[in-house]
Amino acid sequence: MPKVALPAGRTDEDFVLALLRKTGILCVYGSGFGLPASDGFFRVVFLAPPDTLSAIYDDIGTFTSEWAHQ
Repeated sequence: MPKVALPAGRTDEDFVLALLRKTGILCVYGSGFGLPASDGFFRVVFLAPPDTLSAIYDDIGTFTSEWAHQ
């Protein structure tokens, strides 16, 4: 599972929901799998073709950079 640095007071669920609202990309927050919500893990399922996944990962990276500095 990937891990992101969360801003203070934010949870993995906050990240995943904001990602979905902003980009339409659906992931599952790590705390849904028993990890601490403050650790910033999220789960990605690899169902799309590689070229589509590459674009999705770019979008996640851009979103994460912007979201982390709110």
